Amino acid sequence: MMYPADCRNLVFFFFFFFFFLFFFGFCNFSSVSGIREIPIGALLDFSSHEGSMASTCLSMSLSDFYSLNSDYTTRLSLLTRNYSGILDSASGAVDLLNNGVVAILGPLRSSEAAFVIEIGANSHVPVVSFSATSPSLSLYKSPYFIRAAQVDSFQVNAIVSIIQKFGWHQVALVYEDTEFGNGIIPFLTDALLDSDIKLSIKSGIPLSAQDSEILTKLNELKSMWTRVFVVHMTSSIGSRLFALADKAGMMSEGFAWIVTDSLSNSVDVLAPIFIDAMEGVLGIRPFIPKSRNLDNFKLRLKRKILSTHPTMITTEPDIFCLWAYDTIWALADAIERAGLGFINSTLLKPNNKHTVINYVSNLGVSTVGPKLVGEILKTRFRGLSGEFNLVGGQLQPCAYEIFNVIGKGARPIGYWSSEHGITRRQGTSITHLKSVIWPVTQQERRGAGPCPLPVAGHL
Repeated sequence: MMYPADCRNLVFFFFFFFFFLFFFGFCNFSSVSGIREIPIGALLDFSSHEGSMASTCLSMSLSDFYSLNSDYTTRLSLLTRNYSGILDSASGAVDLLNNGVVAILGPLRSSEAAFVIEIGANSHVPVVSFSATSPSLSLYKSPYFIRAAQVDSFQVNAIVSIIQKFGWHQVALVYEDTEFGNGIIPFLTDALLDSDIKLSIKSGIPLSAQDSEILTKLNELKSMWTRVFVVHMTSSIGSRLFALADKAGMMSEGFAWIVTDSLSNSVDVLAPIFIDAMEGVLGIRPFIPKSRNLDNFKLRLKRKILSTHPTMITTEPDIFCLWAYDTIWALADAIERAGLGFINSTLLKPNNKHTVINYVSNLGVSTVGPKLVGEILKTRFRGLSGEFNLVGGQLQPCAYEIFNVIGKGARPIGYWSSEHGITRRQGTSITHLKSVIWPVTQQERRGAGPCPLPVAGHL
């Protein structure tokens, strides 16, 4: 039989037992739940080398960032959507927004980005691209579009400097007839005009062009006086162009070719047959400064790719991979500074704007978008790709590496920067380039002596 005193003792025992259990359990829960996961989206095309590489770089970046910033109250949770084409990328963006992401990375290509930028603008959700480089995207003037990559228009001054270096007075432009390809035309035209260089012809080739159509275009160009060509294309059609130019006899003595960074950034992953066809081509691409962190990353990336994607063409990171890596660091730091760990950032309030996009997807407006954009734009640090500094909503341009396609790949022959122009090495005042190998046929290659260049860019 239990007496009243014993009952009271038992009650007190259970009271304090459950109190301490709740108290310590609550403290433990707080230490875990004190780190809040913030969902961000990524639109990637896994059927492409760039998409697969970007996915790996994004994953490694997240791991590296939080291993060094374990005290942060936020953790990015990456939701990835695979897509194929413009409409698919837009559909993926809507799906990500309906899943509460506070920012979207991608899509990969400029032609796919326009619709996604519009969706982000209507929802007040930042769209951060590390690979959409066309200047035409700037026309959308969306405060929610951030380009964590160098805009194509900056490179035209480097191209013009190369043309001037060899004393050419006229060139032809061969470009991809897409929004991306057309975007550079007004900037290149103005830069050539300012330097008294004649743009003799602009020849656009659509992505859907058959080999026979491209050959017809090339033969038309061959019949004209111009022998110096600037090529602005992505690798899918640019690689075919050079294989067919070789077939047309235009990769031979007296011809000169300069490729913009859109194709240059992919030279290392092109098949040997295309590299052989491009022998003697000049190109420019963003200069990546050496660092211990970059060397360490390359080693870890190589191990990861060999274990997860053993059939991938190369384990070397391209510039888009490095920009993707740095973008995660910028976004993770901005989200922490924006205090999203203490804000209910996943809820969207109804959008009162009556647009087609909102009728279709029933999207709302992000309550944290404006603050997050502000914090992203203030982010500045030294990343794997170099200085990460956003000016006017896009990555501040750096120097360019000038290379010559020789043998199995690209050999650096000099550099260009807005401050020093063309130099042989970074940080020097030597203004001449290393020796250049110009296009020659197999028969000419077996001959002796250097191949002459067109004196003024034409016959």
